[in-house]
Amino acid sequence: MKKIGIVGLGLIGASIAKALCGRYETVGVDIDRDVTDYCAENGMISSHGLGSLRGADIVFVAVPIGAVERTVKQVRLVVGEDAVIADTASVKGCFGDMPTRYVGTHPMAGNEQSGAKAAKAEMFENAFWIITSDKENPDAQAVAQVVSEMGALPVFMSAQEHDKAVAGISHLPHMVAYALANTVLAPKDNYASLASGGFLDTTRIASSSPDFWLSVVKSNKENVLGEMDAFSRYFARLREYIADGNSVRARAFFADGKRRRDNLLGEKRFQSEYALYAFVKDEVGVISRVSSLLADGGVDLKSIRIDNSREGEGGALRLGFRTLKDYSAARGILEENGYL
Repeated sequence: MKKIGIVGLGLIGASIAKALCGRYETVGVDIDRDVTDYCAENGMISSHGLGSLRGADIVFVAVPIGAVERTVKQVRLVVGEDAVIADTASVKGCFGDMPTRYVGTHPMAGNEQSGAKAAKAEMFENAFWIITSDKENPDAQAVAQVVSEMGALPVFMSAQEHDKAVAGISHLPHMVAYALANTVLAPKDNYASLASGGFLDTTRIASSSPDFWLSVVKSNKENVLGEMDAFSRYFARLREYIADGNSVRARAFFADGKRRRDNLLGEKRFQSEYALYAFVKDEVGVISRVSSLLADGGVDLKSIRIDNSREGEGGALRLGFRTLKDYSAARGILEENGYL
């Protein structure tokens, strides 16, 4: 493969271009000429326009969900049968019949920003990239190869399984974040200046595009409603325990939630790494001290990032490890040094 096309140069499309432009000839299309000019001037794409897609081995269609089906069919008319066409939409079961050599995909990456100027070459590193196609399909394998070259982790599943999964782990949390922001930050109160820690972390994703999330819930309506109903039942149950002063039930509810969250590490069906959180003070040199401790202990640290998730002083370092052996060794070192 030598040439990759991208249709739709927003955050995801431009990040694909940025991640691949050093490996392939990358060409792009966007309805906004200023966007294609920006991407060309910044070396993300070598040329643009529908005609530039001819000769591409794979074309990624990274447009809004409502435009995916139409765009995929338009691209097929341009490139003929020579190219694989892969969309990046976050819902997969809402499309009708797609043309031949189409592969449905969804990169589980992104942030609350949007547009080509927010694109990052490392956007997909260690992120799951769902491929809703037969694993034995050569076209799906070609897409998986390119996805892997961007640092992502290809995962194969059906479109139905994908839509059910993301309704719970992605779509529901966004609905909760929007509702929580509207509840606590309503004009009747003025507590915004006190917000920190858990509230900021929980509502961060409420800064995402309203138009994007409207298209998501319309496309995955039944799955999203099902998850919202389940959440409502759990929330109502917790409210009942608190209202009744039932400390035993309330504590059991909290304990169950904690156990399930803590056990997330052990559910390794698709997980990309083992993660630990080291709680640290906000002071100069703390990251280097933790990483040095692990290095001296012979631990291979895969990733590290700061999560300011604690109320008050300090925060957390999220440490990722490739193997259970490194995870276990790191846990012992961090416990011994008072970081866990």
